[in-house]
Amino acid sequence: MLFEIHAKSNSNFEDTVEIIREMISEAGFGIISEIDVAGNVMKSLGEVYRPYLILGACMPEHAARGLEARPDLGVLLPCNVAIHVEGDDVIVSAMEPREMLAMLDDPIVNELAEDVGSRIEKIIDEIPTRTTQKVVEAGEAAVFGAGNWPSSLQEIIDEFSEIDDPMERYEVLYDWATECELLPPEEWNEDNKVHGCQSEAHVTCSMDDETGFRMLGGADAQIVQGLMAITQRAINGLTAEEVADFPATFARELGFSETLTPNRANGFLNMFTKVRKEAREMIR
Repeated sequence: MLFEIHAKSNSNFEDTVEIIREMISEAGFGIISEIDVAGNVMKSLGEVYRPYLILGACMPEHAARGLEARPDLGVLLPCNVAIHVEGDDVIVSAMEPREMLAMLDDPIVNELAEDVGSRIEKIIDEIPTRTTQKVVEAGEAAVFGAGNWPSSLQEIIDEFSEIDDPMERYEVLYDWATECELLPPEEWNEDNKVHGCQSEAHVTCSMDDETGFRMLGGADAQIVQGLMAITQRAINGLTAEEVADFPATFARELGFSETLTPNRANGFLNMFTKVRKEAREMIR
């Protein structure tokens, strides 16, 4: 039985984790669990272990339908994606749900497993390309990323880097919430809703030939709206092509990777994935 599929990353462990988070969100999953094997499990035993992170990916609608058909399906959920270091390599492994769930011999479960399996397979197949640093040709704009962010965003990163206290960092984020270019609540609807966000959050995107890309947003939580405001400062005014390839790793450089709850972090990623998806649609 083929219980897992895997691919080698062309980036380091930390960057691979961020890229896989993005890819999981883009594929329509939410990350509902995280297990830091090295930092939690092995550390509790007093052992030093290589970097190993397990992300639990789940599609709520599929999970609900599957559990209705087979209540015992829960022992095989969620669909785990593991990022781990093997020697000099970073490997991404994922459960093969079509093989694993075939043993249940249930038509509904098999249908769901086929959809989930095809999405997981696409993630694994794209890892070598997505984790390879883009080569910038002569005349092309530089690729945004660590050490090369838009100046407006770099100023914010520098500001947050001087804050050691997590609570003070949150207070500054609350202040940023007042800077958000707001999407009025009366314009919130199902089409512009950010699904998978713990709070009520909405974004719209547009493109102007003179002023460039523009994102509007609004949320009922200051943390989320503050992140929206910083995202706007990062991408508004860029081209659609630049936004489509803009890495979500800037949130890590703001220092929120360790302080945001998994639900908040997942919500931010879903929001940014939605924005980049709209930018890609503009290009087409």
